[in-house]
Amino acid sequence: MLLSMEESTPVASALNSADGATTEASTMTTIVTVEDWEATCTRVKATNNVVVLQIGSDWCERCPAMHECIKVLQSDFRFEWFYTDAANTELSEHFEISKLPAVVIFKPGATEDGIWKQQAVAIPVVQQAVKLICPAVFVTDVDF
Repeated sequence: MLLSMEESTPVASALNSADGATTEASTMTTIVTVEDWEATCTRVKATNNVVVLQIGSDWCERCPAMHECIKVLQSDFRFEWFYTDAANTELSEHFEISKLPAVVIFKPGATEDGIWKQQAVAIPVVQQAVKLICPAVFVTDVDF
């Protein structure tokens, strides 16, 4: 079951500004089941898109910083961004996650299974992985 940002309480509350308006990171979607993950991977194989799955939790002190890092990276690199709470044991067990924050990147054909996964991951490691795996967003300036 995929949920919109407004339906994903842990992350939605972190992204809401003081006046209650959702920030522009609304391109992130919450993913709940292994079936949703597999359907997403099947869909992106046809388009050769990249998927970044952030696994975090409300109690994780480093998770908000990882969230902000991925939000910034999304402005420079092309990927679909998904989130799941670590309390979702189905996906946590599927990826064998025991430490947070965790990030999973799926790119069809990048490796044998197309998966890059890190637990208790540092922001510079995620930045480097996204730079190597995800295509850059091409933006021209006015003088181009």
